[in-house]
Amino acid sequence: MKTKKYKNIIDIREKEDYDRIHLDNSINYPYSYFSQHYQTLLNKNTNYYLLCYEGNLSKQLAKEMRKNNFKVKSIAGGIKKLLIQ
Repeated sequence: MKTKKYKNIIDIREKEDYDRIHLDNSINYPYSYFSQHYQTLLNKNTNYYLLCYEGNLSKQLAKEMRKNNFKVKSIAGGIKKLLIQ
């Protein structure tokens, strides 16, 4: 699935879900791994977008990451909403 609206997309769904359908320009770090390692994986000076299935988990994690000075937003509605568009 393609989108030009977002760049630096991190899909935090499980690998099996990501493999079924994902945005072509996204990378996959499952939540269980990413939530513990994002500080060593990402650059604080880069803008990122988090994506999950419905947007709830990514919203929660984005809020935590912003507290740690990362430039990150959650894609509202997740992949479920993007599939409808």
